[in-house]
Amino acid sequence: SQNPVAGSSVAPGSAVDLTVSLGPAPVVVPDVVGQPQATAEAAIVGASLTVGTVSTANSDTVPVGDVISQNPVAGSSVASGSAVDLTVSLGPVAATLKLETAVVTGVSSAGWTTVNLNNTYDSPVAACAATYGNNVVPFVVRMQSAAGNSLQLNLQNPSGLAVNDETVHCLVVEQGAWKLPDGRNIEAQKYASTVTDASGSLTGQAQTYLQSYTNPVVIGQVMSYKDPGWSTFWCRGSNRRSPPSASVLFSGKHVAEDSNVTRADETVGFIVIEAGNGSVNGVAYETALGPDTVRGIDNGPPYNYTFNQGFGTVPAVAIASQAAMDGSNGSWAYLFGGAPLTPGQIGLVVDEDQVRDGERRHGTEQVAYIVFDQPLTIN
Repeated sequence: SQNPVAGSSVAPGSAVDLTVSLGPAPVVVPDVVGQPQATAEAAIVGASLTVGTVSTANSDTVPVGDVISQNPVAGSSVASGSAVDLTVSLGPVAATLKLETAVVTGVSSAGWTTVNLNNTYDSPVAACAATYGNNVVPFVVRMQSAAGNSLQLNLQNPSGLAVNDETVHCLVVEQGAWKLPDGRNIEAQKYASTVTDASGSLTGQAQTYLQSYTNPVVIGQVMSYKDPGWSTFWCRGSNRRSPPSASVLFSGKHVAEDSNVTRADETVGFIVIEAGNGSVNGVAYETALGPDTVRGIDNGPPYNYTFNQGFGTVPAVAIASQAAMDGSNGSWAYLFGGAPLTPGQIGLVVDEDQVRDGERRHGTEQVAYIVFDQPLTIN
């Protein structure tokens, strides 16, 4: 600016004052060290800055997925729109991947079933799927005390009714980013779920992959029992009707049509693996995101997915999680029936709670699955 303004008539020799621009006001870089990557990136964007290069490194002290360091450092004054580079933790260096499957019979609502694991884990991430063969009420798989070489399972009806014995299939993976022995990317993460989704409000919490995927298959589990009120895992991509993509993943816990949506924060775990078929230690496996064809208990299950490559025998283990949420009521997936697996197919169904109403019909959903022809342990 100037004073006097342009066009003013003044005496010869008069002074004209000038105010010279220093450019945009500087922005103070926020402190995002120690925050989950998604939270850190949101803070950077919220401060009128941009996320720069994101690199990864191992750390013995910073949990997987949290920020180890940033550049520029917190408190620096920079121009608006400047980039902030992040280094994100991969967790401690581990000599080998630890992974195992488990098939647990006799799990019910009567008490907690302890599952003794073959491996001892520093930070296990577990995802489970139950068969639906012995019940007439809906239920979800609850988990607690997942640490070291054991975890505990229970089946919970959202309305508090008794749940009969069922078989539960689980996959347990050491937290971190890995490659299977045949080269396929796999990772396991867990975090504190601070959001409880429900019918009419299904958003989830943004997550960041630890490595690259072309066709990610995501399965997950509410891994803690901090709240006796039921909840179950779900995930999505860019919107609630889209499954996780190569670039977008949201996950969380939901309570479907339950009018009580207040829950304590729970630990939510999820496992990501690149879609495809392979063999590890002589165990054949298939991992895939199935088509949008799986409907509800009252619609006439099972809804069968045909394997991309059939197995020579009936597979021993299958873990499945619903991917996205087409139906606004909220739902989750089971393996359907006493014998949900054949050499060529997996039988599935999705279910709803009966807290608000008794019907269990549901529109079509997609289900992600991982199937092994034999039990598998990697250590």
